[in-house]
Amino acid sequence: MSTTITFNDLEFLAKQGECDAQYELFRFFDKEDRHNEKIGWLKKAAKNGSDKAQHQLGLSYQYGWHLKKNLDLAISWFLLAAKQQYLDSMSQLGFIYAQLGDQQRSKQWYSKVVEHHIRAVESGNVLSMHTLGLMHQNAVGLVKDNRLAFKYYLMAAIQGHIAAKTSYRNFISNLNKILTYTQITSE
Repeated sequence: MSTTITFNDLEFLAKQGECDAQYELFRFFDKEDRHNEKIGWLKKAAKNGSDKAQHQLGLSYQYGWHLKKNLDLAISWFLLAAKQQYLDSMSQLGFIYAQLGDQQRSKQWYSKVVEHHIRAVESGNVLSMHTLGLMHQNAVGLVKDNRLAFKYYLMAAIQGHIAAKTSYRNFISNLNKILTYTQITSE
């Protein structure tokens, strides 16, 4: 027997203060392009402790998505989600502080992200393998290290991660272009 939650059930739970239901209503209204209702449910879910909603509200303030841009509010919502160990908010804080020139805070947040991904890789998490590859290749929160980027891409690609396979192929293709250019210029 399957249990189906109707829109009315979801709305009832949301009105009772259930933050997951509030977040789902935000997602529903987002698909319907009903912006006022969408933002209202997002704010309720964030205030009631949904880490996903706090992160999304931070993005909305950061980029001005249906709200006036306000970096201070964005950071405050990201901080609330990060306190709940919401990884995307930790990454966003690292990014924001790097953009603001606050390398100490940027490094602090990125190091938490890296620690999480390293633990996840040790548990076999292919998404974290791919993410560490990207971080090493693009020097995001880490020193650029193409050998480690290659290693993590390969580890994830072998396990079937589609994006890692693409990153691996692109990495090899770029490496071949560099080697070809080096050969041509050295002749």
